[in-house]
Amino acid sequence: MTEAGSNEVPITSYVRPGASLSHMSAVGGGLGFGLPAAVGAQLGAPDRPVIALMGDGSMHYAITSLWTAARHKIPLTIVVSSNEEYGVLKQFAEIESTAGVPGLDLPEPDIVASSHELRHRRSRNHRHR
Repeated sequence: MTEAGSNEVPITSYVRPGASLSHMSAVGGGLGFGLPAAVGAQLGAPDRPVIALMGDGSMHYAITSLWTAARHKIPLTIVVSSNEEYGVLKQFAEIESTAGVPGLDLPEPDIVASSHELRHRRSRNHRHR
């Protein structure tokens, strides 16, 4: 599962689909699509491994999907390429001649720490039920 963000072209240079539905992506964009779609794909095909490939901006757009995966023990492999920005939004800003839009930089996002925090919260919340 890939997100149609700024990392889509590099990823497709390395990932070669071998079977039907082996490479799924959002056509035409959709920042935040990849992670929840990967969770859904794993639920829909529990006998097949699902790997989510996305950038750090996309990851943070729908990071609550990590909580869902942890809460329901959904096995998922996530690969995050980090460029510390919302790259695709910066590309759109350049196309629209609005470069320099604030809020598109993600200085040193700590994806691993965010993941551990959501897992900890899942464990803590689960005990109280």
